[in-house]
Amino acid sequence: MFDSEMTWDVDKSVADVWLAVHHAVFDAVNEAVYRTVFEAVGGAVNWAVDDAAYPAIQDFLWDAGFGSC
Repeated sequence: MFDSEMTWDVDKSVADVWLAVHHAVFDAVNEAVYRTVFEAVGGAVNWAVDDAAYPAIQDFLWDAGFGSC
């Protein structure tokens, strides 16, 4: 094996590891942020729809297609 072939194999291995870590971190952060925001927004909408103290907000959300879950 020539030095250039060995260098290529090492570079490719490092790139493969970096890419795997990058995707794992990106997916984990994306899932955590998405789940947190989705649950917060969903909870807020459900609270607003179900809360009798704000009938104007309820009417708006019902008309917009948000119903109580």
